[in-house]
Amino acid sequence: MNKIPYKGFLIRPNSHLLTTGKWSLEVYIEKHRIKSATNRKFFTNETFVAQEKAIHHSVNLARQIIDGTAEGFSVADL
Repeated sequence: MNKIPYKGFLIRPNSHLLTTGKWSLEVYIEKHRIKSATNRKFFTNETFVAQEKAIHHSVNLARQIIDGTAEGFSVADL
Protein backbone atom coordinates (compact mmCIF):
# COMPACT_ATOMS: atom_id res chain seq x y z
CA MET A 1 0.00 0.00 0.00
CA ASN A 2 1.10 3.56 -0.69
CA LYS A 3 2.32 5.85 2.03
CA ILE A 4 -0.23 8.31 3.38
CA PRO A 5 0.99 11.79 4.34
CA TYR A 6 -0.33 13.13 7.65
CA LYS A 7 0.89 16.19 9.59
CA GLY A 8 4.49 15.94 8.40
CA PHE A 9 4.68 12.14 8.78
CA LEU A 10 4.16 9.28 6.35
CA ILE A 11 1.90 6.38 7.33
CA ARG A 12 2.45 2.96 5.77
CA PRO A 13 0.01 0.19 6.77
CA ASN A 14 1.72 -3.19 6.91
CA SER A 15 -0.95 -5.75 7.88
CA HIS A 16 -0.08 -9.43 7.53
CA LEU A 17 -2.20 -12.53 7.12
CA LEU A 18 -1.68 -14.60 10.26
CA THR A 19 -1.80 -18.39 10.63
CA THR A 20 -5.24 -17.92 12.25
CA GLY A 21 -6.57 -16.62 8.92
CA LYS A 22 -6.98 -13.12 10.34
CA TRP A 23 -5.11 -9.93 9.53
CA SER A 24 -2.78 -8.12 11.93
CA LEU A 25 -2.88 -4.44 12.86
CA GLU A 26 0.58 -3.13 12.00
CA VAL A 27 1.74 0.22 10.67
CA TYR A 28 4.98 2.12 10.06
CA ILE A 29 5.21 5.83 10.77
CA GLU A 30 8.03 7.74 9.07
CA LYS A 31 9.46 11.20 9.68
CA HIS A 32 11.65 12.78 7.02
CA ARG A 33 14.17 15.50 7.73
CA ILE A 34 16.53 17.35 5.42
CA LYS A 35 19.35 14.78 5.62
CA SER A 36 17.69 11.73 7.14
CA ALA A 37 14.53 9.75 7.68
CA THR A 38 13.45 7.59 10.59
CA ASN A 39 10.60 5.16 10.97
CA ARG A 40 9.07 2.95 13.59
CA LYS A 41 6.71 0.00 13.49
CA PHE A 42 3.63 0.13 15.72
CA PHE A 43 1.28 -2.79 16.28
CA THR A 44 -1.40 -4.14 18.58
CA ASN A 45 -2.74 -7.64 19.25
CA GLU A 46 -5.97 -6.74 17.49
CA THR A 47 -6.83 -8.88 14.46
CA PHE A 48 -9.39 -8.53 11.67
CA VAL A 49 -11.21 -10.89 9.34
CA ALA A 50 -10.68 -8.65 6.30
CA GLN A 51 -7.43 -7.04 5.17
CA GLU A 52 -9.27 -3.80 4.33
CA LYS A 53 -10.45 -3.47 7.94
CA ALA A 54 -6.95 -4.12 9.25
CA ILE A 55 -5.55 -1.42 6.96
CA HIS A 56 -8.30 1.03 7.94
CA HIS A 57 -7.66 0.50 11.65
CA SER A 58 -3.87 0.68 11.13
CA VAL A 59 -4.20 4.10 9.49
CA ASN A 60 -6.55 5.30 12.24
CA LEU A 61 -4.12 4.12 14.93
CA ALA A 62 -1.24 5.91 13.19
CA ARG A 63 -3.22 9.15 13.06
CA GLN A 64 -4.04 8.85 16.76
CA ILE A 65 -0.37 8.18 17.58
CA ILE A 66 0.71 11.24 15.60
CA ASP A 67 -2.01 13.34 17.26
CA GLY A 68 -0.84 12.13 20.69
CA THR A 69 -4.20 10.54 21.58
CA ALA A 70 -3.20 6.85 21.42
CA GLU A 71 -2.36 5.80 24.96
CA GLY A 72 1.00 4.05 25.26
CA PHE A 73 2.29 5.11 21.82
CA SER A 74 4.37 8.12 20.76
CA VAL A 75 6.32 9.54 17.85
CA ALA A 76 8.04 12.15 20.02
CA ASP A 77 11.51 10.74 19.31
CA LEU A 78 11.15 10.22 15.55
